[in-house]
Amino acid sequence: FQDSKKYPQPVLGERITVARDHYGLLFQNQQERVVDREFRKYLGQYVNGFQHAKAWRARLMECESSPEFVACMHRLQQEEGLLQLAS
Repeated sequence: FQDSKKYPQPVLGERITVARDHYGLLFQNQQERVVDREFRKYLGQYVNGFQHAKAWRARLMECESSPEFVACMHRLQQEEGLLQLAS
C-alpha cells in the first residue's frame, strides 16, 4: 500500500498476488466457509479500477470453495495483459 502520488498504481497481477497471499493467510487461521465469506469483503478493493472489475467481482463472489476461488484468481491473473486500468 503505497502513496499513489509517489509511486505508480500496482498492476493487476501484483494485486492478485497480494489477494491470493491474503486469502492463504486467512485460510491458515480459520475454516474454509468462514474464510470464503470473510474474504468477499476485500475483493472489491483488489480489482477496483480495472476494466471489467464488476464482472470479475461477480465471478469471484460466486466461488463456493477454496480451489474454485484460487482457480478463478489464477484466471484473472493470466488475463492481466487484457485488462487495463479503466479511464
